[in-house]
Amino acid sequence: MHFSTVYSSFKSSLRWNALLFIIYKTLFIIVSLFLFKSLSINDFSIWANLNSIMFLLLLLLDLGFRKSIPRYCFEFEKIGKLRTFTTSIFCVHAIILIVAIPCFFLLCRTFFSLLGLLCLPLLVYICGGIFFVEGINSTIKLFYHAYFLNKNYTLIQTAFLLIEWTINFSLILFLNINSSILVLLFGSKLIIGLFNAILSIFILNRHYPKNKHVLMNRLLTKVRAKEFVAHSFMMWFGNITKSLTERNFLVPFITYFISPATGNLFKIANDWAMLIYRPIIRTIGSSDTVLLSHAQDSQNRMAVIIRAQNKLLKTIFYICLPFCCIIPIATIFISPEAIFIFSVITLGCIFETILSPYERILEVKRRYRYLFASYFPYLTMLGGIGYYLCASGNLLFAFIAIHLSRLSGSLLMVYFSKRTDSSSIKIHPASLLKKKRSSPKDKIYHDKRNNNQLTL
Repeated sequence: MHFSTVYSSFKSSLRWNALLFIIYKTLFIIVSLFLFKSLSINDFSIWANLNSIMFLLLLLLDLGFRKSIPRYCFEFEKIGKLRTFTTSIFCVHAIILIVAIPCFFLLCRTFFSLLGLLCLPLLVYICGGIFFVEGINSTIKLFYHAYFLNKNYTLIQTAFLLIEWTINFSLILFLNINSSILVLLFGSKLIIGLFNAILSIFILNRHYPKNKHVLMNRLLTKVRAKEFVAHSFMMWFGNITKSLTERNFLVPFITYFISPATGNLFKIANDWAMLIYRPIIRTIGSSDTVLLSHAQDSQNRMAVIIRAQNKLLKTIFYICLPFCCIIPIATIFISPEAIFIFSVITLGCIFETILSPYERILEVKRRYRYLFASYFPYLTMLGGIGYYLCASGNLLFAFIAIHLSRLSGSLLMVYFSKRTDSSSIKIHPASLLKKKRSSPKDKIYHDKRNNNQLTL
């Protein structure tokens, strides 16, 4: 596929990602407001925390698939094992999710007992089913996005979202609002999510590339499988490392080690920052990895990767630019105590996102030692930042240090990415020169030498 065609598919995928996020977020916020006004404090807290626990655990069980599946779909397609690869991933992820369901039950019960919240056991069991279905749906999404089938995925998701939220609005408007309505809300989510998964798999099977009849030995398939496992592990390590300075970890950390008031201050500032940062991340999704994977798979690999990298940088910059303009407006609605923390988190995340193509380059090229070297300053500073935060309770300076350490890692990735580009460019002309200098006599000599070796 020509690069211009791939790039147009990439831009189209960003538009469909943005559309799906806007629809989902709008419906979710409206229902949240309805439930917040109608439910008791206990019931609303149960609804909010069950959703949080589900999606936090799914994030931890991502296993690096968000970046490794788009990267390796083309590798397995080339050796005629794409269908085997997709089936294996679905089976492995399904087994992991099933094994994790008891952990989900235990986590929910422990959490609610510690907070003194009364939760129906039936709700936890239904959410265990939702946890499994949502995990499968997240894997399905990656296979759609790996071949820029974002339009198909968005249309399917939008149809089921509209059905789900129509049922939710009907239940809220026409039934008595109490704890029993949560059973109906989560029950409808489970049933619709299950139908969504079945239909998505059926359509994916029809649109996905067919197996090619390629004669490949088992050794090459094992090599690719080992590479995929190693790549997934490295991507998973990176995700977990970054999650140590994000909301889902820091809110309970600050609340427990400093004070609930400080934790609430951070949550307010972070939630406002996520209103700007989350749409950017959801719009990009895994499309950047897919674009660079196509470039890596092209014939003139080095030139196409550099071109893809430049296009990606410009596209992400243009996506971030409007949100940078929103930052001064958002500060009007935030309390004075949270403004500086909000500004640090927002600017840090946006700068990191703009530089993210260099990280994707190292991931696609499988430069794991460079990735680990880039994470090293950030990891070494975490302990000191955590100690300073607990000792002083000064959120502003702690978050400046956190985002400076994350930004230092991003700048190291820029350096290592440029280094890999320059080394590849230096090697390329030398190989051409070597080919040019080889004469027909040399070829005849090598042929005779190989024949003599065979006869011996």
